[in-house]
Amino acid sequence: MSFFEDGSVANFPPRRKSQASLTSWADKSTLEILQLMGFPKERAEKAIAATGSNGVQDASDWLLSHVNDPNLDLIVPREYIIYLCPKGQLLDQLQQFWGESLRLCGWNSAHIYHPHITLCSFFPMCDSKVDILDPLMELLLIELNQWPRVGSVKLDLYTKNKNFIGYFVKSPHDRYVESLMVRLQQEFLKAGVDMKPQLKQLHLTLAFQYLAEHHGTLMRMAEKIDLNCPAHWEIQVFSRDQAIKLAELGFLLLFRFLCHFSVGFRLRYATLPNFSPAQREETVQKQNGVQNNKASSLVEQMEVEAPELVVSLPEKTHSNITEYDNVWEGLNNVDRLYATVNKPSTLSLQQQVQRPPRKLLISRHGERCDFAFYRDWFEKSFDEEGHYRRINLNCPKFLVARASFKDFSKDAPLTLIGRQQARLTGEALLDAGQAVTNVYCSPSLRCVETATEILKGMRSPCRLRVEPCLYEWSGWCKPKMPQFMSPMELEANGFPVDSQYTPYLTAAEISMSESVVDYYNRSYNFTKTIMRRHKEEGGTFLFVGHSGTLDACTRQMLGHQPRDMTSFRDSIRGCPYCAMCCMEEDSGMEGAVGGGWRIKDRSAENGCWRLVDPPVLPLSHGANKDVTWRTLLS
Repeated sequence: MSFFEDGSVANFPPRRKSQASLTSWADKSTLEILQLMGFPKERAEKAIAATGSNGVQDASDWLLSHVNDPNLDLIVPREYIIYLCPKGQLLDQLQQFWGESLRLCGWNSAHIYHPHITLCSFFPMCDSKVDILDPLMELLLIELNQWPRVGSVKLDLYTKNKNFIGYFVKSPHDRYVESLMVRLQQEFLKAGVDMKPQLKQLHLTLAFQYLAEHHGTLMRMAEKIDLNCPAHWEIQVFSRDQAIKLAELGFLLLFRFLCHFSVGFRLRYATLPNFSPAQREETVQKQNGVQNNKASSLVEQMEVEAPELVVSLPEKTHSNITEYDNVWEGLNNVDRLYATVNKPSTLSLQQQVQRPPRKLLISRHGERCDFAFYRDWFEKSFDEEGHYRRINLNCPKFLVARASFKDFSKDAPLTLIGRQQARLTGEALLDAGQAVTNVYCSPSLRCVETATEILKGMRSPCRLRVEPCLYEWSGWCKPKMPQFMSPMELEANGFPVDSQYTPYLTAAEISMSESVVDYYNRSYNFTKTIMRRHKEEGGTFLFVGHSGTLDACTRQMLGHQPRDMTSFRDSIRGCPYCAMCCMEEDSGMEGAVGGGWRIKDRSAENGCWRLVDPPVLPLSHGANKDVTWRTLLS
């Protein structure tokens, strides 16, 4: 800005840009523009994925806001999940139920999430592949447009379980949604992304893991929800950053709604009204914009009275020179910014690490009923017809539903204190900023309950993968293996189980005559397989097992030989409930260099692990003896 002698402002004409310059910028992708602005490719891809591929402005804003982020150069794939979400009056009623249930009955685990039906498990996808979501959303349009006339989505209220209230999707929509997700799975696999769809028991949870005395109140509230009210459904994609600490953001903020994933046209909804096949080509309601060329043959603008299922297809923001200029508006010190973000690392590709070191947390289960109240706990707690009664305040108020009550005799639950032990452990992990990316647990009920409580304490959305290979040495349970609950039974009882997970071993494949060395080898082979399976994306893993699991899953990974029987007994003697150990990849990383890590050569997989201090303090407490007031009479 310049001034005349009288103090008036000299208004110079604006700088003109050549048409050729404008055209060249407009033809470039968001990634190309960010690189021309000086951002390294890896950072640019990370920003594009984090902002839902919504253009230069959002991506550059994200990069500038993360200038001082120590994890900016750690390339950890984002995790994605697909939900089927209700909208309209049904959503209003469900949210009202959420608020009333919280007010009248207190918090339960359903309050962690918004109303939804889970269509797949969390799956990692590298940042460079985020653009595959655009054509996949177009595929959803085409697939939904070919659905037959099947009416609106029907839900069936389920209230028989005293630990779960919710809806199951009725036929035929359950089959159609499952087939749709299988179709998407095939397309993801073509791009090298392993997405596993939810293929059984599609459900929407209203409440679970609540006190038994609240079941009647919650059930009556659920029965008042009008399922015949006007409603439609959206298939929504969410993502989360694995590197973000749960303690900093809170569990709800981990989910970033990727409604910015785009297909080249304005926001609209692909609907499935009750039209005849001849009218099916005209079943798409369009909002606010012009159609994409690829989809123009499929859609026509028209009003729809009762949409059934929709796919969010928001606008794609095209990159252009105006966006480039807007990035720098209002910045007072551009030189300082360039000094921070405009200089790519001088390290070679061989020196750039693709992920942080892997870490394995291993925890023993919490206090178990049959040990707290001795082996006759089962006989004292059940009558001949299987009716359960508490014999101590530390006993569970109610038990999960399973095929036979007799299965509790060798597969006992946690005590209430055992649950609290696990919850405290999870809360301590949350306070330490420790997130987990994958959770595997023994099929024992006490281990499943422990893992569930740890995740609740961490406020983690991870799902449990039940792995029989993590069960304790079979010599402890002769002559036969306990009858464990199946993943489907556990999921029906409200446990956050990944029912689509295929275990490394089934319970039937574990020999009842295995030696202690066999047990060590079983545990080692599983640990080695899991670490190899997740080697590329890295992460922090949680195993929940038994007293022997802490040693059996780490000893050979550290390069030691399996223990013999005597040494094994000595190693587990005195192991406290919820004891935790931590094994970390001996990085082969020699410290931070230019915001990244320098990689050392590594040869043997077994030689790159070490035991380190766990991220939580030990949990100690005194034991209460079983005494009654009658001792005062003696």
